[in-house]
Amino acid sequence: MTTSESLSNLTRMADGLMDRYEKALQPNPFVLYTDRDCCKAGDEKSKFQRLFHRWESLLVRLDSWNFMRRIAKACNNESHPLYGIFMAKLSGAIFEWDGKDVDLLREAKKFELVLAGLKNPSTDAVNKSISKVELAKLGKRQTRRTDKTIRLIEDFIRSLRDSTDTLGVPLLREDVWDIWKEEKRHIACIQYPECYQLYTKTGGLSKGGVLLPSFQCARGTTSLESFHSHLKNFIPGTAANDVHFQAYILEGIVRWNIQISIAAIDSPESNIRSFDPKLRLKLKYLRSAVLDKSIDIDFHPLAAYTGELFGIEYLYSEMGSKLTLGVNIDIEIEEGLNDDDDFFTFFPEEEDCLDSELDVDVLYVATPNEIKEDTRVWMLCTKVRYMSLLPAKGQLTIYVS
Repeated sequence: MTTSESLSNLTRMADGLMDRYEKALQPNPFVLYTDRDCCKAGDEKSKFQRLFHRWESLLVRLDSWNFMRRIAKACNNESHPLYGIFMAKLSGAIFEWDGKDVDLLREAKKFELVLAGLKNPSTDAVNKSISKVELAKLGKRQTRRTDKTIRLIEDFIRSLRDSTDTLGVPLLREDVWDIWKEEKRHIACIQYPECYQLYTKTGGLSKGGVLLPSFQCARGTTSLESFHSHLKNFIPGTAANDVHFQAYILEGIVRWNIQISIAAIDSPESNIRSFDPKLRLKLKYLRSAVLDKSIDIDFHPLAAYTGELFGIEYLYSEMGSKLTLGVNIDIEIEEGLNDDDDFFTFFPEEEDCLDSELDVDVLYVATPNEIKEDTRVWMLCTKVRYMSLLPAKGQLTIYVS
């Protein structure tokens, strides 16, 4: 959180990120996608190249979706019946599917149709059976050459120049060519960097007996914008003081990072229902000591604190103040988080089974039947933070701190 996005305000954040890569002995990032401040004329460096000055070979690229939104300003409004056609043609002029991936998918779909009873499916039948979701997941896209992209965009603008809806409202504004002239210089900026591979293989899918690899693309700012859409859900309600706001933000980010890291490596869903890193680390040690193995193989202990500032702390540092934490900060945060919690909504008769004097940090996931049949299950858990019933999975999950 910052008061502005100037170089002076973001320098400390950028220095912290560059230090992380150095301490982790990881190679420097080679491409950074942004919605502005991308390409500069001559030898002038962009804002982000100056901000991440230690990453000398960093390429700054304009996100293709933001480029398309800039071109879409040439349309009178987004509710125009031809707006969807305009955006589809614009996307088709910028991107094309990898030929090898498409041929492999067609082969798989052809065998799939044969197995379904269609003996000799035609090319049209095979193409129609391929959905957009399958193509996006099992195929890679690449940008066309700069000259070809410019020619295709200009061609479809000419073809739609006089297009109107049934009421005679034109699709394009009068200054469409002025907008295109201004944004045309970014065509080279949105091109796929030829020397780098931005697609990562995440797994495979069998169709018609053919194994098809699935990919995840690192190009663009989609993941960041997706995170922004979830960020507002970290803060319940409409008001919170600075300490509780900071707690909400940090807890939400930790949970987000855990979930995203699991999804990134395509690992099976874990039965661990806790986001507390200290508790999961202790559970991992106990499992390893008793069973000589850990069920939480994807968990890695948190690294040492680097001194970086996050959220409200960063904002306050720019204003020359500090986030004031009370003596009993943990208790204050717990009270703020759990004011309306009802710990024993589902099994109120078991409340007496909790021994608050014990100090045992145990995570246990039990089915409701186990709890009904054996109330001693409750003796395993003390300092109960909150519980949630998951009807879809038939489990009562108990979180402990």
